Parts: sequence; C-alpha cells; structure tokens
Amino acid sequence: MTEGWLHMEVLEVLLQDAKRLESERKFKDAEKHYTEYIRHCAAEMDRGRKNIIDLSERLALAYNNRGLVRYLLVDFEAAIHDFTAALQLNDQLAVGFYNRGLVHYRLGQLEQALQDLGESHRLDPDFQSTNDALHQTILEKSTWLSNPSSPE
Repeated sequence: MTEGWLHMEVLEVLLQDAKRLESERKFKDAEKHYTEYIRHCAAEMDRGRKNIIDLSERLALAYNNRGLVRYLLVDFEAAIHDFTAALQLNDQLAVGFYNRGLVHYRLGQLEQALQDLGESHRLDPDFQSTNDALHQTILEKSTWLSNPSSPE
C-alpha cells in the first residue's frame, strides 16, 4: 500500500467520522473533524497530488458541510465564509449557493439571498428546497417593498 493511498484512506475515515457526528447532532465535534479534514485536504492539494480535481471537489463538499454545521451552531459569518470557500472551489455546487442563500435570508439580507438562491435554481431547477426558499424570499422581499419601514 502506497503512502498516498493510505493517507487518502485516513482522510476518508476522518470525513465519515465528521458526517457521523453531524448526524448525531454533535455539531462542535463534527466541526472539529471537518476542520481537520479540510486542513489535510488543502495540504494534499498544495503538495500537488494527482487527483487534484477529486480533492478539490471533496474539499468543496467539506467546506459546505462544515458551513452547514456552523449554521446550526448559529455562527452565521463563519458559515457564509465556508459556503463561499466551497463555491470558490466548485462554482457549480447548487447546494452551496442554496445554503449561503439561507444564511443571508436568516440575516435579513434578502438581495444576497435572492442572488444565491437564484443561482442555485439556475444550476439545479429541480432542487425543491431551493425553489421553496426562493419563493419565500421573493414573498418576503415584496412584503418589505410594500412596507419600507421594515428592515432589509
């Protein structure tokens, strides 16, 4: 077994542990595992491993997953940072735009929410959660426009 393959196997275990902890609602522990996974994947990419595209996709999903955990921990700024990092690695990640859009919506940043949810819809028109959130954000925005004393 080569060193690189062994290292990737260890990374896979770390990722699976993070997902398990997330499903068990142990969000702080899941966040730590995702952070460790991200750190190791980024180091692998810096070393120029052969599977750079696969690593990039895995890293994007790890950032997205950690962003979701941070959202659930009510650390919205860190969540936005992670979703943005995921989208910088994979600008076709509809769920990343969806998740970042939800955080913007939760923060009352309706314009940014509409942009992200719209991009998620463009990338995956059949993603029902995006469609529902986009509809709700449009309704909220139209309510705000008809009652300008409400905060944006």
